[in-house]
Amino acid sequence: MIEWLGWALAMWSLAGLAFAVWTIANLAPRARANHRWYRAHFAAYPAERRALVPGVR
Repeated sequence: MIEWLGWALAMWSLAGLAFAVWTIANLAPRARANHRWYRAHFAAYPAERRALVPGVR
């Protein structure tokens, strides 16, 4: 996601921004769903681990 945000910034166009937003809209919910799945299936999964950005819920 950071890569595509950087690419959108470098391109400075609506198309670049749209692609970055679309990518984030796709990957962020998947990261949260995978995080919930790991928490539900693995007892030793660290409780302090975050789904997307370390330290941000």
